[in-house]
Amino acid sequence: METAFNRGALAVASVSLALAVTLSSCRGGTPSDTDAESGTTADTTSAQTFSISFTFPSDAETSHRVSDGAGIDLEYDLDDATLRKTRLVQTVDLGADYTDRFLFVCDHVAYGLRSLGMLDAGRGTDQVVTGSGGSFFVSSPSTTVYLPNDDKTVTLAELVGEKKPEYILLAVGAADIESETKPSDVDFRDKYIALIESVKSASPDSDVICMSILPGSRSSEMSIYDVEQYNKMILSAAATSDVYYLDAASAFSSSSGYLREEYDGGSSRLSATGLLKLLEVVRTHRPSVDSGATDMGTDTE
Repeated sequence: METAFNRGALAVASVSLALAVTLSSCRGGTPSDTDAESGTTADTTSAQTFSISFTFPSDAETSHRVSDGAGIDLEYDLDDATLRKTRLVQTVDLGADYTDRFLFVCDHVAYGLRSLGMLDAGRGTDQVVTGSGGSFFVSSPSTTVYLPNDDKTVTLAELVGEKKPEYILLAVGAADIESETKPSDVDFRDKYIALIESVKSASPDSDVICMSILPGSRSSEMSIYDVEQYNKMILSAAATSDVYYLDAASAFSSSSGYLREEYDGGSSRLSATGLLKLLEVVRTHRPSVDSGATDMGTDTE
């Protein structure tokens, strides 16, 4: 199965670089070879060769590798069977009856699902929540959400435990990338796993879907590289926690890798067109009981 991991998954190739360094002794310097009869210092030349080996990954390597943001590779086992189980693939469009069974946990990027009234209940929907500060930070030690209908703040685990939705979509992570205290890739992954586990503990029967971070616009604070690396961490977290991963990013990305213009609502938020596209992506990727997805189409990867 073609994935973002095995496109770069590499065996070891080695390159040796030999550096020949010629060191000549200077006349009048420390003698290295003295003429016994004249007592003068003879010119001498000594050559030393150093061998330096570099190791590069190549296509034969089977492990999936990601960077921790500090130039060190983090290796973990995600075999093809695990990826097939974790990644959702395209299904038939299941319609609004399907999305009506969701709790959408969003950062500022997709909170327009509520503020622009994109669901059946309009702006009064209780299906969409974000953090109490107007966005949602995975790396925050406090995962509280604001409930505007009740004008109160609760922990996400409390909300999930009370509502026990059939599906929970975690559409978060962009706020962490844009934060001045942006966490490292590995720290983000660990915090994401903790978030998943808290939700699962509160509602064990809910299907948790971890959505990829969407590409940023050219004017946003999110680089293409950061989005790709954090999405690898989300996939790893989903696989580790035995939940689902939804690659929505590919449906929003232009040929340049940035967010397509028609989906850009400004200020790192989706436009109404973008929100409609997001709902379409959700409706066409449904978990199945046995294999992670019912394949009714082709994998968009």
